Amino acid sequence: VRFSPKKLRLHGDMLRRILVIGIPSAIQLALTAFSNVFVQSYIAHVNGSQTENLGGWTTYTKLDQLIFLPMQSLSMAVTTFVGQNCGVRDIKRAKKGTRVGLLCALSITGVLIILMELAAPSLSKLFNGDPAIVANASLLLRVLTPFYVCCCVNQILAGALRGSGDSTAPMMIMLCCFVGFRQLYLFIMSHYISNDLLPMALGYPTGWMLCCLCITLYDHFFDFGGVGNAFLRLFLRLQCACTQCGQRPEQRLGARLGQRIVKRFKIIVFADRNLRAQKHIAGIHTVVHPHGGHAGLFAPVQQRALDRCRATVGR
Repeated sequence: VRFSPKKLRLHGDMLRRILVIGIPSAIQLALTAFSNVFVQSYIAHVNGSQTENLGGWTTYTKLDQLIFLPMQSLSMAVTTFVGQNCGVRDIKRAKKGTRVGLLCALSITGVLIILMELAAPSLSKLFNGDPAIVANASLLLRVLTPFYVCCCVNQILAGALRGSGDSTAPMMIMLCCFVGFRQLYLFIMSHYISNDLLPMALGYPTGWMLCCLCITLYDHFFDFGGVGNAFLRLFLRLQCACTQCGQRPEQRLGARLGQRIVKRFKIIVFADRNLRAQKHIAGIHTVVHPHGGHAGLFAPVQQRALDRCRATVGR
């Protein structure tokens, strides 16, 4: 293999794909980190000594990285694994890799949670010897660390979705849960319920649990490929429904919406409205995606739609 600087150039299509996946993830991380500044501001104004509260919170945030970093590393590994397998259209192996990654993350995190629960005071003393600060840090570690199980689900499923090419959905879910919901929780808790340290700190795990629920539901209903698969399923179902009446799917959807879907996913259907149902079924075989790497994401959907059409024609 020879390296030739003269042949270095930007590939527009590849750059676009990188930016589509990378920019939403960067926005999510930047805004989440920025919102943590406001969280610390709320913690600074809770009841009690500001020094003790902030000292305990800072100690907790340093120690929680021992639990968080392994699951983050596994999430990046899952992103790479899923991307490679989706590229060769092996969706089954991509899903299996996601399950194995989640199992590894849960196992490692479970061991670290047990160690953190047992050694919370000793670990806190490594950062500060003040008994009050150690007590606050130990309280936060023992109450909040069990909820890192939800973080495993969040990180692994988000990594898998990014690997499949769907980076926008994890960004929106995490921003709504980690920024929007968390800030709303802190405002309501501090002004109307309780301004103590522990209730305020529970804003973190409540956001994790909400995110865990949302991203699990999204992954279950939309699968790899995200909303794109949902629209493609709708389009193919309309194809099946239109075989008997002779209408085109665009006519049922409305001309404007139908054209948008066709333009968005570059769907090419070689089927004429006057052809018989069996020929129309054969036309579904020609539903393609010009970007070869992503065509495999739609293959299972196409096959299910094809099976349904065959069953309809059989009746």
